[in-house]
Amino acid sequence: MFVNEINYLKGINMLKKFIIALFFLFSLYTISLAQVTFDLDFTFSKIDQEDELVSLQLLDYNDDGNDEIIAGFSNEENDEWRIVCYSQTGDTLETYSQEYQNNEYLRKAYLYKYATSNNYLITTLNSDYSANLLLKIYNFESSTLIDSCIIIISGLACFEKVYFIKPLIFNDSLIIYVGTSIFYGGVVETEVSKIYKFLFNNYSLSFLESIDGCGADLRNYDSFDSLISLNKYSVWSVGAWPEGIRSYSIKLLTHEYTSSVNQVYYTSGSCVYQEPTVYYDYPSNFRILTNNDDFYSDYGMMIYFRQNDSDYGIRNNFKCFCSDFSATCWTKHDTQIGSNNIISSTCVLTNLGNYFVMYFRENQLEIRDRITGNIVHSDSSSINPFTIKQTSDDELLFFVDTGNEYEVYTVNDIYLGIDDENSNINNPYQLSNYPNPFRLTTKIKFTTENTEKNTEILIYNIKGQKINTFQIPQSTIQNQHYTVWDGNDEKGKPVQSGVYFYILEIDSHVIDCNKLVILR
Repeated sequence: MFVNEINYLKGINMLKKFIIALFFLFSLYTISLAQVTFDLDFTFSKIDQEDELVSLQLLDYNDDGNDEIIAGFSNEENDEWRIVCYSQTGDTLETYSQEYQNNEYLRKAYLYKYATSNNYLITTLNSDYSANLLLKIYNFESSTLIDSCIIIISGLACFEKVYFIKPLIFNDSLIIYVGTSIFYGGVVETEVSKIYKFLFNNYSLSFLESIDGCGADLRNYDSFDSLISLNKYSVWSVGAWPEGIRSYSIKLLTHEYTSSVNQVYYTSGSCVYQEPTVYYDYPSNFRILTNNDDFYSDYGMMIYFRQNDSDYGIRNNFKCFCSDFSATCWTKHDTQIGSNNIISSTCVLTNLGNYFVMYFRENQLEIRDRITGNIVHSDSSSINPFTIKQTSDDELLFFVDTGNEYEVYTVNDIYLGIDDENSNINNPYQLSNYPNPFRLTTKIKFTTENTEKNTEILIYNIKGQKINTFQIPQSTIQNQHYTVWDGNDEKGKPVQSGVYFYILEIDSHVIDCNKLVILR
């Protein structure tokens, strides 16, 4: 009987070893097959080949339970603009068009479902190099104009671009935010972004206020009270030695009739237009990467911009801010897909979790971990989408412009390796752990000369919940520090098998982060 029990226990141990080995081999297999593939779902065509797409959104405007594609087109050749509603099979469901009047061209359109039953079409119109911006609201079902409001700027200024229309409810009324780019001519030429706010109440439209230094983008999240706005500012002289200055900033706005503004990030640089042009940290392509974000409160906001410097070359900047902008979670400069402008981006769900961002550059894509900032996948791409939209049932649609029509792709399940070779590129702190994966204990080590500062290693699960914290003593042997984790939480209870993160913090600032795997 005793011999049988021993044989039974040996069999259990062998089975455990087999399962661990199988899991490890599966992890290696997953690493080798890290891939992203897209399927063509449907196409839709322009009504007229001279139509220029100026806006695109998803909305279940007819209450059939499915999102429709709402596309706004401007056709200056034929002096008309139109709104076309397409199904998710590419069929044209409804078309609304108007002839242009007074050389006012459609710049942006937004279909808004207000009071659960009415669809209101909000449009902005102006002519080329015009000092007038005209906002109109229509009843979409009856094709009737409800009200309009015009903004006139004086001097040598003109509206160059409309970035967005953003309608938001406040006190049972509708506040409409319009983000614009304004050009000021003269000896010194200037381009600034600006928000104009309108109030729509009781079928009447009125102007509320203008907000300087905002308007290149605007985001709102249910988990965050403030609106998040980007600002672009450029100024350049037109003399014998023209010089340009450009800056970008992030500002927080209160959602009220009169907004207060708080700047939380700023970057700038300059250049001298001569032969050759000399750049000094000149920033460009500043954009928010975390589009279609369902987990803003968990992982914060990720941005990108690049800087040109004649001495140091082009530097890519990837930054992640915590959700209240009280700190920068991490900053990275590495990328595997070149330094051309990022075209589009989106948050994505992978086999490892919901904390990843995918972005595209000229038929190349890269996926980055939002928690660590590390690259987990980079490859060529079969598509080059100009925008990515998320349906109400959380499916991502990738829109590709072929010239004659628009192709819409969906992405297959995204599988990533648990220990991608790119995940620790350019790690000056040499943060690592061994063994990885592990069963009983793993040694987490790093290198730093900051021996007098408060240093911690924090362990998190993939849900972003803190599991354990280790204080690192202020002593060092050849600047090498380490701690040992036994796979238990702060209460001494063993955690489950799976992927975890260990974060290096110095004086409460996140310095670096890596992944580890426990195999029980």
